[in-house]
Amino acid sequence: MKKITTLAEAFTAYARHNLFDASAATLNQFRVSLKHAARTLGRDVTLDDLTDELVLDVIQRLRANGRAEATANKVRSNMLAIWRWLCRKGHKQIWPDVAKVKEPRRIPVAWTRLELRQLFVALGQLHGHVAEIPARLWWVALHSVIWDTGERIGA
Repeated sequence: MKKITTLAEAFTAYARHNLFDASAATLNQFRVSLKHAARTLGRDVTLDDLTDELVLDVIQRLRANGRAEATANKVRSNMLAIWRWLCRKGHKQIWPDVAKVKEPRRIPVAWTRLELRQLFVALGQLHGHVAEIPARLWWVALHSVIWDTGERIGA
């Protein structure tokens, strides 16, 4: 294996060994994490730059820019995954020690029974078609599946 000097090179090697079957979205999340680190430092991150302080600075910058705690934790997790791999492979000697950001516990917001009834009545009165299916049937079916499974629309 060639000598790794930058975090971008480390990611390329890490991905080849650990993310070979990962989705494009996962790979993109790692790339975004690397960009946040580079923006925080003002240049490409070298392995010498990869310290707890850098990770904390990235987290602090994300939070100062209004990013959610979960976003900061995801960036932290991605950076630490690469860093730990570098330690296992002997490219870094000092292991990361950066705690997660405490995430607020979100209380789900639900529709009332009246609002659900009104929704399904309105859906049942829709005109037009979705593909070749009457819109009122298509939308009622979609919302029924969502209701029955508790799934998010984009999942």
